[in-house]
Amino acid sequence: MAIKKKNPIFSKVILSFPVFIVLSLLIISLGTVMGQEQKTIKWGAIEPLSGSAALWGKAMNQGVELAADEFNAKGGLKVGNTLYKINVMEEDDKYTGAAAVAAASKLIFQEGVKFITGPLGTPTTMAIQPITEKEKVLMMTNSSGDACGKDKPYTFRIGPSFLLGIAGNFQAAAEKYPGRVKRIAYICTNDHAGWDTAKIVEASASSKFLGWEIVAKEFYERGMTDFHPLLARVLPKKPDLIETAGVPSIEAALVASQAYGMGYRGLQTGMLIMPKLQSEKGGPGAEGMIGFWGVDYDMPWITKGQKELYEKFKAKWPGQTMLHQVEVAYSGTKGAFLAIEKAGTFDTTTVIKAFENLTWDVPAGKAQWLDFDAYGYKGIKRQISIPHPITELRGGKLNLLRWADLSKIVQEMGIKIEGK
Repeated sequence: MAIKKKNPIFSKVILSFPVFIVLSLLIISLGTVMGQEQKTIKWGAIEPLSGSAALWGKAMNQGVELAADEFNAKGGLKVGNTLYKINVMEEDDKYTGAAAVAAASKLIFQEGVKFITGPLGTPTTMAIQPITEKEKVLMMTNSSGDACGKDKPYTFRIGPSFLLGIAGNFQAAAEKYPGRVKRIAYICTNDHAGWDTAKIVEASASSKFLGWEIVAKEFYERGMTDFHPLLARVLPKKPDLIETAGVPSIEAALVASQAYGMGYRGLQTGMLIMPKLQSEKGGPGAEGMIGFWGVDYDMPWITKGQKELYEKFKAKWPGQTMLHQVEVAYSGTKGAFLAIEKAGTFDTTTVIKAFENLTWDVPAGKAQWLDFDAYGYKGIKRQISIPHPITELRGGKLNLLRWADLSKIVQEMGIKIEGK
């Protein structure tokens, strides 16, 4: 009897069938980790990526990326039995209200975004709040002005406000130079942020803890480079301290340099976001400036957690300088991720309940939310509370004066903002 030869093609198909099954199962399991289905969640990041504030905006987005990398490395956000890979979607608000509205509208109405880290500016934050609050989009702003309130439950502030920073500056100056400061002047930008800052300076200086006299107050248009006419009105009043919180770094440096050139030898307080630049442009006038918002990640006084974040930053962006905005955005965004996992849903009404009661680990220590009575919204926890350094600028480096919970300092000083 003749034996039929096996069809080689048929044999290959039969032999390869188990391999086909295995490959099929692998394909089906793609997007599944440890038996959990994996999907994607879109995360908004609205910051100035062009213009004068681009450096700060890019730093904020770097913080968001580091937080997303950390969770994505574990498979993503775990919501129920599903893992969601975090897809960060950046939009440029150009540090203007109109561009911020366009950015928010695109993310919310076209992309379906329900969570946004940013913006960092008060005007841009307030410009998009009518949209984010109406659409119940959780927004974590770095606005230093008064952007939170009972009527804005979906807005959380993840950085120190001007109120916190100025109170910290003043207390540190009073402790380092007891009895030296009795008369102060302040210089603010002529916009919403500057007007808000002015209220804070006046409330802080006149608090029962200090009792300082304000002898001069000036408002200027952003972008000014010649402060001599302004200082010619301020310096004859003989202030012991000039406060420039809210003034951009380069402009604060110019104030320091030009005031020194006109004979001023008193103290200056403000923000120390860019210490190297402020030291270079401010010269001897910037020496000894006391400020908040400044963290030098190459200094030995930073925490273990900050060192670890710094190492991750350098590995991802070698050769770049890590600004404090990176840490602020990382800490706040990480908290939101944890709140989503705790809530077990992306429903923002449920998430904000979990978020406001959350305590979590951040590079500087522990973070939680406070109902910040000084701003008149007691009963709604929206101001982040994180240990924050108050530093002094010396030779382009930031020396630590004290670590402090700035929120508690405001409470200790009994500061209240009029009109709130």
